[in-house]
Amino acid sequence: MLGSNSTFDAYEPQKTLELNRSLKTPSATPVKNGKISLISTKENVIRDKVTDMNGDFKFTELNLSDTAKVILRARKANNGSNVAIYLKQVVYPAVIKQRVGDKITGLAPQPKAVMQKSYAHYRKKE
Repeated sequence: MLGSNSTFDAYEPQKTLELNRSLKTPSATPVKNGKISLISTKENVIRDKVTDMNGDFKFTELNLSDTAKVILRARKANNGSNVAIYLKQVVYPAVIKQRVGDKITGLAPQPKAVMQKSYAHYRKKE
């Protein structure tokens, strides 16, 4: 859109959510074949997973609203409840402000010139 000289990264809109990580004992030993339940009553979602040999699990394609509240319940394979759920913290890309005063920065020269001219014309009408 802005030309081949653009340095902007493009990110697709997030369509579904994903929640993953691991199940461990209090002494940090992975829980193999542990049972994890994800429940969101408002969203009418109930999902169950079994951990792998490293205690890892992953819930994918969760269609939840941005204000959804979820409950995670975990058990060992023998139904014991002395476990801890470790969730992966998502690292989001930094948001960089690309506008400084009345100047537009970060654009290729041609689109930048067009936008500055359009903005100047807009300012004259005020």
